[in-house]
Amino acid sequence: MSKFWSHFVKDLDPYTPGEQPQGEIRLKLNTNENPYPPAPKVIEEIQNHGAERINLYPDPESNILRGVVATYHNVDITNVFVGNGSDEILAFIFYGFFKNKKNLLFPDITYSFYPVYAKLFDIHYQQIPLNNDFEIDLSLYNNHDSAVIFPNPNAPTGIPISGKKIESFGLKTFVANGHNFKSMNLNLKKMAKIKKPTALILKTIKGKGFKIMHNKPNWHYWNKITKNEYKKSIEELDI
Repeated sequence: MSKFWSHFVKDLDPYTPGEQPQGEIRLKLNTNENPYPPAPKVIEEIQNHGAERINLYPDPESNILRGVVATYHNVDITNVFVGNGSDEILAFIFYGFFKNKKNLLFPDITYSFYPVYAKLFDIHYQQIPLNNDFEIDLSLYNNHDSAVIFPNPNAPTGIPISGKKIESFGLKTFVANGHNFKSMNLNLKKMAKIKKPTALILKTIKGKGFKIMHNKPNWHYWNKITKNEYKKSIEELDI
């Protein structure tokens, strides 16, 4: 079958996922795995109202979901985008924003999917080295013919870039509570009125709300949750 592949696929370096544990419960919070199952009310709703429709295609534009989200955040439905996971949305970002640029810049140590998507969409890219403290040096990204992408805090270093540094790069920055949708929405409304490029910095705490992992960076990687800890955490959530 390989003879039928396009030259893009032939030249790709496959994305290698992290270790997949077998036979034991290990949580990978850095890949957004959730230590808890769906809430009982969610299961009940699926069983009572969704099971008979699960074999059918859903609304391709997710209008009901987008409408609920838009109403909750007090925005227009056209401002709500729904995708099949963050990687699909990231693919749209690469193809929609970076294909018309001469070059794409991102750190040499960052989210490992960036070079995969860049090659997949035939986007020329350059990986910029971190400094000796494993920090992103924004002065190396000041190229008007290039697009720039990186997570903040950077992954996997976990080192953030302050708002002042980002503003020195030419962006107007806003800071919001990353655990508070109303705070985020308020800042997004402010950003919409600014005519220059903007950036939103979300302040978050790892494992917020769960005593066993609240603000404990080691939980960002490999950890095993016991049945007791699981039970106590469910009780804390009151679900």
